[in-house]
Amino acid sequence: MKTLTTLIITSCLAMPPVGIIAAQRDADPEGDGFEAKLKFETREIKLGDIHGSDADRSFSFIGVNAGNAPLVLTYVHPSCNCVRLQYPREPIAPGDTLRILGRLNSHGLSGGPFRRDIIVRSNAAEPKIRLLLTGTVSPDSID
Repeated sequence: MKTLTTLIITSCLAMPPVGIIAAQRDADPEGDGFEAKLKFETREIKLGDIHGSDADRSFSFIGVNAGNAPLVLTYVHPSCNCVRLQYPREPIAPGDTLRILGRLNSHGLSGGPFRRDIIVRSNAAEPKIRLLLTGTVSPDSID
């Protein structure tokens, strides 16, 4: 009986806690040591003051696949219809750069400060990233 108790205690101490196993599995779901990592130069673009003459404002978020597996963007969506986006639909190889190009049409915004989110979902280690556009619309640019 003493041997059985010692064996059970030794087995339990040798196993890592369940939380560590789950965290390792979530970071690398396939368990093969390969994962994509999406890193952006910046997660916020400040568009500044937007006046009537420049109601459409272009912007781009630049990122890189800092992982060792192909990166696939599965969902890139702005928080309003005033933002139009273009982004790569094909996998991004490790080390390659990607651009999310966009255009903000301020005619759909009320005057004053604004904040618009862009949600990026992918197969990366951090599967959901929130990008941000901020600025101020002058009252003279409102129709």
